[in-house]
Amino acid sequence: MTSEERLKICATCPLVKDDPVYGPVCDSSKWMNPQTGEISRLPKSGWIRGCACRLKWKSKNPTAHCVAKKW
Repeated sequence: MTSEERLKICATCPLVKDDPVYGPVCDSSKWMNPQTGEISRLPKSGWIRGCACRLKWKSKNPTAHCVAKKW
């Protein structure tokens, strides 16, 4: 999967925020229900926390993976 394909997937993720300096970032202040995509600002059991990665760089690393298992 290419970096561009990964970034297109990230663009649809509710965990992602657009940072004016770094571009898309996986927001570590958000938690997501992996079954429903529901978002919370509070930790919940079984939910996935954003990893805080700068996605333009992470998407280019062939060994990197999405914390939500989207790629």
